[in-house]
Amino acid sequence: MAGPWPRTPRVRADPSRRAALVHQAGADRPAQLGHRHRPVLGRVRPAGSRATRPAEPDEYVYLFVREQIAKPNLGQDSDRWMGLLLTIFLTVLAWNLMGVIPFIQFPVSAHIAFPLVLALTVYGIKLYLGVRHHGLRGYLRGIVHLEGLPGWAYALYAPMVLAAMFIAGGLRGSH
Repeated sequence: MAGPWPRTPRVRADPSRRAALVHQAGADRPAQLGHRHRPVLGRVRPAGSRATRPAEPDEYVYLFVREQIAKPNLGQDSDRWMGLLLTIFLTVLAWNLMGVIPFIQFPVSAHIAFPLVLALTVYGIKLYLGVRHHGLRGYLRGIVHLEGLPGWAYALYAPMVLAAMFIAGGLRGSH
């Protein structure tokens, strides 16, 4: 019985590749061993196949965060940070819904402690990764350095930029 999608030809795998596919697919899926597999939020679907039922709501949320938030801001690094971004997105969404839904109406984001902890956590991760990647000197130089600025002007400019970066949350940002 042919479905609405094109049939993917079955590829015979060599024994070492077959063993890897058995491990990846699990012992309960021997019919798919000839295909390459692509995990989709805990399920394994053959590459190139279409879903036979509508996508789950969690897939829509994941795709929204990945395509609309992560990829435009992080580019190629977006998949690495999807766990953190998805957690923050769902946390803020739940907080906002709790402030709107009747009989729950506990506006979590109205209490400064909740957003403050979230903001300080993300800011701490940003500082840690910047220093780890560039070193302390390189990280601070990336924040303060301006092409063409005379050396004497750094005595005035550097304290202002560092204060803006570490106190006000960084208007200019870093690499």
